[in-house]
This record gives sequence, structure tokens and C-alpha cells, in this order.
Amino acid sequence: MRAPSNSPDQVLSAAREALEKGDLAAVTAILGRAIEQFPDHPPVQNLMAIAHHFQGNQEAALPHARRASELAPDVAQFVMWEATILIALERNDAAITCLERALELAPGDIDALNNLGATFLKIGRPDEAEHHFRQAVECEPAALPVRNNLGLALYRQNKLSEAADQYREVLDRAPDDDAALFELGRILYELDSPRQAEIPLRKLLRQKPDSVDALIVLAQICRRRGAYEEGERFILRAQSCAPENQKVFENKGNFCLDWHKSGEALQAFIAAFNIDPVSPGTLAGLSHFTPDQWGFDLCQAITSARAALGPDEINSRLILDFAKARALDKAGNHDKAWRVAVQANADFRRAYPIDVEPGTDFAKHPGPGPDDPAHEPETNPPDVSGLPPLIIIAGMQRAGKSTTDTHGEHPRCEKGV
Repeated sequence: MRAPSNSPDQVLSAAREALEKGDLAAVTAILGRAIEQFPDHPPVQNLMAIAHHFQGNQEAALPHARRASELAPDVAQFVMWEATILIALERNDAAITCLERALELAPGDIDALNNLGATFLKIGRPDEAEHHFRQAVECEPAALPVRNNLGLALYRQNKLSEAADQYREVLDRAPDDDAALFELGRILYELDSPRQAEIPLRKLLRQKPDSVDALIVLAQICRRRGAYEEGERFILRAQSCAPENQKVFENKGNFCLDWHKSGEALQAFIAAFNIDPVSPGTLAGLSHFTPDQWGFDLCQAITSARAALGPDEINSRLILDFAKARALDKAGNHDKAWRVAVQANADFRRAYPIDVEPGTDFAKHPGPGPDDPAHEPETNPPDVSGLPPLIIIAGMQRAGKSTTDTHGEHPRCEKGV
């Protein structure tokens, strides 16, 4: 195919025609020859960046996107495309700089605000993400994807009621929105409204019978009310939909522990460990068993997982510390187990201050109640070391955490001792 060469506009017209047909190879061929003729033409450089981007070749796309925004620094669209490619390359700081520049050029641009919020959310700064998502919603209240993102930013900050309101707003405008149905169900479950949570989750399953996340949360709701047979059906459905999903096995393990099926629980936790050996929930689950059942050095695995955590992952750190105390106790190292448990409880108190009424030694914490699935009283064997009984708070991850969600969560722990 020969590209018209008498003007950049004709080149762009031919390239866009090929792009509409999905012929990306033709697009890059046309533009490659055009760039030799018009190396300083911003739209030609930008369209070449877009073509490479759609082909998944971000490294090839970036120089063209940068060249376009250098040649036309006042065009927000070119700056936005550079940011888009930087995001795809996980160069988040540079992407933020580009997006902030784009907003200076086009204040109130919904895409720039949304992408900026999403990038802040991705790097674990949900408060800044919330700020930009709110700006976008103010500019365009009907922008439902932005409202969904705002709900997620609020959720990450543990602002559960505010997050639920955002998802209700989405569902008022789009009753079948998959993301809003799941997130509202998950949040209602965490707000101790399991019966209300079932309504959006079951609707989501009617729309998407293979929604693993919804199946997991519904299984947890069944677990909470002791409906183990029904819950098992949800777990088995999730496992059939995602046979290699770590979260499915982890939840199956917790489910079987509650149902006193220790053998199945152990196998589920081992399967989860083989998929993700640093998951705090999986390691905590394995700590319920004994060294001969683990078949590996669980304490060392917990130490390695803890070392990989970021400084803000407080809840995961506490989960692992209590799991290590339990694992040491199961291994017969009661003195060290006690010291680890005492330190973990002290860290818990610092992270989650509690009120003590005058004249009493009992702490009160406004955390999960006895109906919360994260509230798991421990049954410990007699401590043969002569020390006081080992008391461990078995931290758990958020109910219904998305199986694809890789960002850190706002801590949500259990009551202190």
C-alpha cells in the first residue's frame, strides 16, 4: 500500500481509514513512511503512537507520543496520549506529571481527571484519587465509570457508607451495572447487612453466572449464618469457574475450617499457597495446622511474606504476626510464640486505639461484632510451657476482596486483647 505523500492531511486520512478497518500493520506502514517526510508533524507522530499502543508495543509508542507533545506542548490530547502510554508502561510518576499538565491545558477534562485518580489509586494514594474523582463527578454527574472509581477510592479508605452511596447512585442510573452490583454487595456485607448484600450479588449472578467474586462473597454470607451446604455450592461453582484462583482456595479453606472439615481445609490452603506463597490469609489459614501437616517451614514463609509488605500494609502485617505466633505454638516453641503474640497485640493497639472504661480491665473496640466473619474466637490447646494461655487474634482479609484486586487495602482488623 502506498501512502499519499503530497500532504500530511492526506497521510492522516489514509492512516485513519486503515485504523477504522483494524489494519494496524497498514497504519504503521503508512505512518512510518510519512514520518520520514514529515518528522515534525505532531498529529502524524501522535497517530503512530496510538497505532503502536493498540498493538501492545508501548516501548515503540512512547517516543512518538513524546515527540508529538514536544512539538505541540499546548495540545492536551497529545499530552494525554503520552500519559496513557506511560500508565501502560507502569511509569506512574511520569504519567501523573503528564496528566497534571493536561489538566492545566484543559481544566475539568473528565478523562484526565479520571486517569489521574486511577493512577493515584493504583499507587496506593486513595485520598488523592478521591479528590480527582470527585472533581470529575462534579463536572459530569452522569459519568458512571468515574462514580464506580470514586466508590473504590472511598472503599480503600474504609469510608464504606460513602462508597455504598456512590454505587447506589450508579445503580439508580444503570440498574444492571456489574461493577456497582458487586461492590455494593461487598460493602453491605462488610457493613453487617448480609441479607441486603445478597440482593445485588444474586442479581449479578443472574447476569454473570461465572462471577467468581460474587460467588465468594455469597459463600461467606452462608458461612456467617451457618448454611454450609448452600455455601459449599457457591464455593464449588467458583472453583469450577476459576480452578487456579488463589482466593477461591483460600476461602474454601476458611469455609472448611468453620465446617470442621480439617482435611479439606488443609488441602485448600496448600493449593492456595502453591498459587500465592505470600498471601497473608493463606499463611494464617495454614497456621491452624501442625508442622507435620505443613510439609515446609511455615514460620520462614511467614517471615518472607512479611518482609515483602509495604509500610502501609498494617492489616496484612498483623495477620502474619498472629499467624506466626500460632505457627510457633503449633511447633512447640511456646516461649517465642508468646513473645510474638504479645508484640502483635501491642502493635494492634497502636494501630487501632481502643477505649477502656474507668475501673475495668476490659477493652472496647468498635470493630467487627460477633456476627462478623472476621471475628473468629480461637480454641487453643493447653499451654504446656507454664506460661499464660496463648491468645491470638486471627486477622482476616476483607470479605469479598476482588480476586483481581492487587492494591493494598485499608486495614480492617479484629478486636484487641
